[in-house]
Amino acid sequence: MSHQHQASIWSDYTVQGGQAKGLGVGAGLRYVGESWGDDTNSFKNDSRILVDASLSYDFGAANPKLEGVSAQVNAKNLFDKRDATCSSGYCYREEGRNVIGSLRYRF
Repeated sequence: MSHQHQASIWSDYTVQGGQAKGLGVGAGLRYVGESWGDDTNSFKNDSRILVDASLSYDFGAANPKLEGVSAQVNAKNLFDKRDATCSSGYCYREEGRNVIGSLRYRF
């Protein structure tokens, strides 16, 4: 399976002041173009757009004693779009929503 057209865009913002200082939000789009679904090129898979997002917090922004401590949650395929994709006669569903959280300390 060969996708000739793929693109992605991502943006994030972290609040620099006020009560929400250290709070970060991000969002992005991933585009995957149409592709052939079998070896004889008799049908095509549809193109698709997937949405990703993140939410983070820097604890050190609110309390200097917690400098280096941060938490983050990332979500891939936020809207759980699970279209079928075929390749060489075998079809499978797009990976569903995937959410990962982390707590980190940098020193």
